[in-house]
Amino acid sequence: MQQTVEDWLQKTSKALRTIGLDPTAAWQEALLLLSHTSGREREWLIAHQEKTLLPQTKSKLKLVLQRRLKHEPMAYIVGTQPFCGNEIYTDRRALIPRPETEDMTFHAIEVIQATEGASIAWDVGTGSGAIAVSIALACPRTKVIASDARRSALNLAQTNADASKVKNISFTRSDLLGRNVRRLIAVSKAKHLFVISNLPYLPVSDKKRMMKDVLSFEPWSALFAKNKGLDLNQRLLRQLADWNKGQATKTLTLFMEFDPPQAKILKERAKKLFPSAIIHVKKDSCDRERFLEIRSQPAL
Repeated sequence: MQQTVEDWLQKTSKALRTIGLDPTAAWQEALLLLSHTSGREREWLIAHQEKTLLPQTKSKLKLVLQRRLKHEPMAYIVGTQPFCGNEIYTDRRALIPRPETEDMTFHAIEVIQATEGASIAWDVGTGSGAIAVSIALACPRTKVIASDARRSALNLAQTNADASKVKNISFTRSDLLGRNVRRLIAVSKAKHLFVISNLPYLPVSDKKRMMKDVLSFEPWSALFAKNKGLDLNQRLLRQLADWNKGQATKTLTLFMEFDPPQAKILKERAKKLFPSAIIHVKKDSCDRERFLEIRSQPAL
């Protein structure tokens, strides 16, 4: 039975509403699935809704729709996610890049670009490599370190770096500020160190209220942390504070994403660890307190 683009979009939009999408989101996802499967731009499909779908396209659409109706995230189905103007390859090895992380990354890029002198940027827990690749592309003179404790995530990040053709990223396996990262920072002659951190920060108790799209597909190790979600971020703060005490040449600027309810605790902790630093809590585009910014000068 023949089926037009319009017929398929309407039928699929209706089906997608059964998994909790509103009509607008359902239609947009249906359009994206059709574009991904057919190889046609979304603008072309909108302008040619009277066109008949090929049998092989319909077969492929049936498979991808079944995946989405089982709550698999769109980013995993289509294989990419937009981030800071770039297309980032995504799969189950890493967390899907979020808009709030994009907000933090854009801000970090602005600060790095406005800073005089050589700099090095360290993406902690790089995951898909979205942050590292975005900074490397926007700041080609900045040396970028991308670290992760998981080899599988580093392999995905390397794929994204290769696809973007960036040459100023070094990948290393490390648990936070481990030996490999310390070595790469130490050999750098850069005057400024920028640390961009999007570590797991959700409390384990959040599992009870999370959507199936996230809980059933994205790696838990990239989502949850002990001590009500604070464990990794607090460990990193302590490590950086100890490292900063022995610095006589490099300035340190940290951008750390966190769960909004953690804002007060992390700011107070940062003030104790970095008593002479400039510390701000920044909001994301949804007006939620979302990341910590610490600017510290070298110890004298």
